[in-house]
Amino acid sequence: MKPNIPNVVFIIIIAISTGFLTFLTTKGRLTKRNPPKSWGNLTQSGKYVIYLLAFMAIILITQELNNQNSNENKNLLLKKEQENRDSIITSRVNIGVESTSRRLFDNLSKAFSAQNLKFDTLKNIIEVVRDSLKTSVINNYAQDDPMLFIDTNGVFLKETKDLVNEYGLST
Repeated sequence: MKPNIPNVVFIIIIAISTGFLTFLTTKGRLTKRNPPKSWGNLTQSGKYVIYLLAFMAIILITQELNNQNSNENKNLLLKKEQENRDSIITSRVNIGVESTSRRLFDNLSKAFSAQNLKFDTLKNIIEVVRDSLKTSVINNYAQDDPMLFIDTNGVFLKETKDLVNEYGLST
């Protein structure tokens, strides 16, 4: 940030300069001849008037540059404040989005579990969950379950490897 001079300082300097300029111009002649042809034809008061007018022009230019610096400083402050507010708003919006997304995912998970479904986030698929306690084989026949009877003479030992017995059936 560039230094800033209050405008009241420039106003005071211009007011004092204007007062001197008024006294100089009303005090007496500004030139030795009518009309002046060169710098040498100016009286001492005339030269002071020229110097004072140049000084006032420099003061006005300096005041304008000071006003521009002031505006730049204000713009920098406003930009910083806007960026700060934007970051606060963005962070709060992100918190709201995350909260809403989490709540939505929780609600979907509850709804899926009520229907024995689950969402696999790695594969992006919905799967049916099978509960081993609820799953049972239903016999649709009106008779008893079928049974297989094997005669003990029909079963024989085929081979034994590493303490594993393999049996066979004879027909």
